[in-house]
Amino acid sequence: MGSALNRFARAVSALAEIIVVVTIIALLAAIATTGFLRARKQRKLTEIRRNPSLVNSAVDRYTP
Repeated sequence: MGSALNRFARAVSALAEIIVVVTIIALLAAIATTGFLRARKQRKLTEIRRNPSLVNSAVDRYTP
């Protein structure tokens, strides 16, 4: 009986460790994704600021 209980405790411990690792990976992925999207948006804004003809072209396209 003690042996089965010991195996069960080890299995629960391993499962808890896996859950912790998956949670940490998910948090890191969320942080990385947020940073990537922010950098992408900033790059797009910089490109527009450096090339005013893009803004003029967009305004010409959507002006009646």
